[in-house]
Amino acid sequence: MCRADLAWSCDGQSKKLSGMVEDRSKSGLGIQVPKSVPVGTQMTIRFNNEIHSAIVKRCIRSELGFFIGVAFAGESREAAGA
Repeated sequence: MCRADLAWSCDGQSKKLSGMVEDRSKSGLGIQVPKSVPVGTQMTIRFNNEIHSAIVKRCIRSELGFFIGVAFAGESREAAGA
């Protein structure tokens, strides 16, 4: 598992959240987060010195908060300072 930093906008406000990546594939990630994130939310995810654009496809309550499944929505790029 590794830490991921998530950022998105909702109703004109910037939102940020940190979580733990529990699952990774070529097409997306499974991330454990402390708060619910609406399905359909477009976000930027930073982890492992990479930045990905992604869309939340599912959000399920779990023992530790919520588990979100996100699909990558474009090419990744190397994070600044990596």
